[in-house]
Order: sequence, then structure tokens, then C-alpha cells
Amino acid sequence: MRRLSSTIHGSARGRSRRYVRARLTIGFLVAACAPLGASPPDVTGEHWAFQAVRDVTPPSRVDDWSANLVDRFLVAKREEQGLRPAGDADRNTLIRRVYFDLVGLPPTPEAVQAFVEDTSPDAYSRLIERLLASPRHGERWGRYWLDLARYADTAGDNADCPIPEMYRYRDYVIDAFNSDKPYDRFVREQLAGDLMARSAPEELRRELKIATGFIAIARRFGTEPFQFHHLEIEDTIDTTGQAILGMTLKCARCHDHKFDPITTRDYYALYGFFESTQYPFTGSEAKKQRLHLVPLEYSQEEYDKISKTYEAAVNEVTAKIHTLRNPKLDPMQNAVDQFRIKIKEARRLGKPEEEVRAIEKEFQKVNAVLEGRFDVLMAELAKLHDAHSVVFSKSAFAVSEGEPVDAKVQLQGDPESLGAVVRRNAPVALQSNGDLEIPEGTSGRLQLAEWISSPRNPLTARVMVNRIWRHHFGRGLVETPSNFGVAGSAPTHPELLDWLARRFIDSGWSIKAMHRLLMHSRTYRLASDGLEEYEIVDPGNETYWRYQRNQLDAEAVRDAMLAISGDLDLTTAGPHPFPAIRTWDYSQHHPFVQVYPTNRRSVYLMTQRIERHPYLAIFDGADTNQSTGERSESIVPQQALFLMNHPFVQERAQGLARRLLKSLDERERIARAYRLAWGRPPNEDDIDQASAYVTRYREQLMTHGIPPKDVDAEAWTSFARLMLTSNEFLYVD
Repeated sequence: MRRLSSTIHGSARGRSRRYVRARLTIGFLVAACAPLGASPPDVTGEHWAFQAVRDVTPPSRVDDWSANLVDRFLVAKREEQGLRPAGDADRNTLIRRVYFDLVGLPPTPEAVQAFVEDTSPDAYSRLIERLLASPRHGERWGRYWLDLARYADTAGDNADCPIPEMYRYRDYVIDAFNSDKPYDRFVREQLAGDLMARSAPEELRRELKIATGFIAIARRFGTEPFQFHHLEIEDTIDTTGQAILGMTLKCARCHDHKFDPITTRDYYALYGFFESTQYPFTGSEAKKQRLHLVPLEYSQEEYDKISKTYEAAVNEVTAKIHTLRNPKLDPMQNAVDQFRIKIKEARRLGKPEEEVRAIEKEFQKVNAVLEGRFDVLMAELAKLHDAHSVVFSKSAFAVSEGEPVDAKVQLQGDPESLGAVVRRNAPVALQSNGDLEIPEGTSGRLQLAEWISSPRNPLTARVMVNRIWRHHFGRGLVETPSNFGVAGSAPTHPELLDWLARRFIDSGWSIKAMHRLLMHSRTYRLASDGLEEYEIVDPGNETYWRYQRNQLDAEAVRDAMLAISGDLDLTTAGPHPFPAIRTWDYSQHHPFVQVYPTNRRSVYLMTQRIERHPYLAIFDGADTNQSTGERSESIVPQQALFLMNHPFVQERAQGLARRLLKSLDERERIARAYRLAWGRPPNEDDIDQASAYVTRYREQLMTHGIPPKDVDAEAWTSFARLMLTSNEFLYVD
């Protein structure tokens, strides 16, 4: 059964730990190759990405094939190479493509049949509009942004402490894509939502505060609060640069950028915005108290007062516990320790058992009193935690204004070797209207956010439309989606990229409008196969003469299996079931590690930084430690082993088999399996092969003594597993 053979693509990443000392050492080595002050190349005037977005007129040619404006740009490029487009995809293929693109789920057999039979001119448009209006759309496209934002539910410090409030930012992102929040506002809110909230209507303030989780989720290092804060700020700058601007800004931390016009002074001009920002702290091995969370239902003044009272009380009780456990400070702890020594010494010397038991009895009396005192203090600590848990549960892991400050250059990236003060500002070479005007007494983040999201910024719109294009067509117009700098790839269709960026801005930065524009192109609706000789001329499909066959990502594979088996839970997740905060005792040697099984969509899986989710680690899930603009694809044995043996896949196969067994007719079962798993009806060869497989499997089960009542379920479960692990299931044509 060739069609049922399983070819698995993906990658398994190992644990991702970044050690501060190693990073600093590497920074020093790199800096040694490029002394501070060495000017980066002046490419602002010549590099395409740093020039203003142009007003491009689409090619004037109009014919039956290129009536869509997007297609006009692509036709000319194809004709230069003597290529003609492949034929149109059939309607079964097209609806499956559209479903996975917009909602990340397979269409139901009923939806496929309705679309195939609907010959009305607007059937395709109505399909797109229905999926864009689905709440499943935000779950699909929000996941792409969470990749860029290096989203995780843990902090990444030595103990990898949980962040129970982080789900609010995840849900904010999903809601933003569902509501088609204008992208420029989406960017501003994540960089300065707390500042926007000051003048916003009451009903929007909560959402605006939560949005700054984009900054707050910066990777933590060490054990003490903000022990290596310069690395947290570096992570913020790096993520902002890659995710929004398509720039590798952190290259300028230790030395001027090797390729792009970003100087070390530019880096620390940006650094000042975030050094003037108060980041939250979720607790760590060294300090259990959680600090600087942002209140959602209290004023900042009320929240600060409650937090200070709580922290003082916790510190007082904690100090008593430390004293109680210190034999130098507590006579009873000292007595207990001495009893332990006496018992050990008596046993070593071979003292009579009666004498040893007498010492142990005295030890138990004193130790019981000591442990009683300890239990009282722990109960007092638990009471404090419980009394304030309601307050903290109404908080966001977000940022707020700190003390405004202009940063000093850290020579060679060393925070203990400081140079000149640099005024907070946007990178000089990328400014269009001169220096940013920062109001006195503020961090300036709002002004930075406005500069980044401005239609005059040459990068922001280009970067985002390229990301949308890549997710629809399998490759970007720029193949390095998070690096539009000199070391990145040049656009294959520069005029088209600028035209799309201008349309994006003119549409009010509507992402859904961009979906409509691209998906209504004839190019998007092409078949994925074509003439073999074209593969020689354009093997990378840079002219888009055919549709790029795409592998489903980890989330889509898992969600599709759940949907096809009938087990998918479409409710939203809310918070994860983390242990009560007062019970946390995580450390470097015993960090937080947990997997919370769920049948909800994969975007709601709890993800960690030090210990990756086992399924996502195998199938190329995003690296939660850094902004991921493009996931890797690789083939490793663990993927095939998972699909063959893991209980999750077995349970999904059993679920699909149960659905098939509701029909008494074998041909109907096979047809139903094909329509559910592959989105198309089987042909006669498919039916013959499937029937032969089930028959042979049933016979083998009986020869191995499987009870007759179980044979059918086992045989159809095996067939269902083949359907769920086949090429045709794992890829979209």
C-alpha cells in the first residue's frame, strides 16, 4: 500500500540551556574581532530593506489567468524563465489546503462534499469568510505569533519556575487574530500597552496591560531576582528586532553590527527603554516571593501596598524558619543535632540497645517540639499565601514603568565595564523623522512603539506581509523571515513585496484582508504537481509555477488526529493546573517539570523552557528560548517511533476505528476513512488495497489467538493508524 506508507518529517531538539558564563565568554571573543567604535557598513541608502516602502503599480497585463493583481507580478517572472503555471488544484485538495491554512484543522467530509458540489461563483469566497470568522482561526495564527514571541509558561531560570498568569498573554494573542486587531496597534500594545492604558477606556485597560507580556516573558537567568537583568533586556531587544523589524539587533551588544547600520550606541539607546521598564518576577530557588506583577482589578497604588505588606510578612516568617533550622541560632535545633550525633556515636561504639533507645526517645521528644514549631510557621506561611492568592490571581505577568534612565554602554557586552551614557532613541540609520521625543519622566516605550509601528518605518509592514505570504505559499518572498538585513536573503519579487506592504498599510493593517488578497490569487489555487522539466529550471519554485507542497507542523498533526478521531476538545483552556504557589520548592537540581495531558488544541499545551514538551520536541515545535521565525524540518527516528508506538496515536487510531465501525459495510468504512483523514474519496484501487490489508490483518490476528469479538476493532484500528501516519495525512498539497 504505497499511499499508506509513512514518511515522517520533523526534528527533535534537545534541551535548550543557555549558560550565562558561556554567553559572556563568547561575547568577549566576538568583540575581540571587532573593536568598539569600528563603524558598520553604511548601507542605509542602498540596501533594499532600509529604503521606504515604494508605491508600486502592478503590471498592466490582464488576461483570463492574471486577473488578480498578485498574479500579475508573478506571471512576468515565470515568463522570463519560460515557465507556465501548473493546473488548478481540484476542489477536494483546495478546501483541505484552505482549512489547514486558516484554522489548522481538516475539513469534515460534509464540508468537503458541500464545497465540491457548490458551483456558485462565490463558493470559494464564502468558504474563506466562514473560516476567517471562526474562533479556530485565532488559535491557528496566534500560534505563529507565539513562536515569534518565544512564548512559554515558565521563566527559564535555574528552577524554571512556572508563570501561572502567562496564559492571559496567550489568550490576548489569539483574541487579537480573531478580532483582526490592526497589526500596527497589535505591535504598539505589546510594547507599550501599560502606557496606552492610562488614557484608554476602562474596558480596554485590562487587555492593554496583558499585552505587554511580550516583554515580560523575556528569558530569566540565574537564581536571584534580576540577577542577570542585562541578559533579559538583551532577549527583549533581540525578540523585538527579529519578530517585528526582521533585524538581528543583539549583534550590536558587544560591537558595532558587522553587516547592518546598527552601532553599539544604537543598541544601548534601545537598551535604555527597557532598563527604564519594571519587569515582573515569578519567584526562583533563591527567592520565593513573586514581585512586580501588574494588577488588573486594583490600582497600582493599592496593589503595591498589598504586595509590600505581603512581602514583609513573608520575609518575617521565612526569617523565623531559617532561624529555627540554624543550630547556631536556635538551642532546640542545636539539641536535636547533638542527639543525632549521640545516636550515631552510640551505635558506632556498640552501646547496649537499651541505652541507644533511651537516647532516641529523648531525641524524639525534643524533635517533636521542634517540628511542631516548624509546622506552626509553615501553616502561618501558607495562610499568608492563601490570603493573598486572590489578589495575585487578578494580576498579569506584564511590565510597568520603572525609573527612567539612559543606559551606559557595556564595553564588550560586560555589564561591569561601563562606558558613555547613550540617550534613549531609535537606531539612527533607520530614523525617518529625527530623534524620538521622549516626555520627561517616562521610559519612552510608547514613543519607541509608535516609531516601530509607523507606516514610515521601512521594515515593519514588509516583515509581516512576508510572514503571511510564507505561511500561505510555503516559502517567503524573503527566505530569511526574521533577517531583512544585509546578511539576509534578497526578495525574489521586490516589487510585489512593496506592493503588498503598501496594501497592508492602506487596509488599516488588516491581516484578514491580506489573507483574502493572497488566497484569492490564482497562484494560491494551483496544483502542487507539474512538468518534471520545470523542476530543473526552477527547483526551488521561486516563480511559484506550482503550489508548494507543505508538511503539517506539530500542532496541526496533533490537532488533526484529535479531530479525525472525534476526540478534539474545542473549549478554550484558561490557566494551567500548576501546583499551589505556596507549595513551590523548585531548585536548580529539582526544577519544575510537568506535562498536563489534554485533548484541547495544541496551542493550549503547557510549554516549558528548560524541559521541552515531549511531543513538540520531537516534531519541531518552536524553541521557547528564542524568537522562532521559521521552524526547522528534519527526519529523526523518534518521529516514526512516536507514530508507531505512542499511546496518543494508538488512542486516536482507536477513536477513528470506532467511527468507521458504526457502518456495517466495508466499502463505506474505507470511504469514510479516506474522507475523514485525507479529505477525498477513495478510488477503486484504494478500496481494493485497503480491503486486502484489513483482510490480511484480520487473518493474522485470528492465527495469533485474538478473541473473535476483538478482531474487527483491532484490524480497523491498525488500518486507521496507517491512515493517520501516511504521507497524504501529514502533508498538504
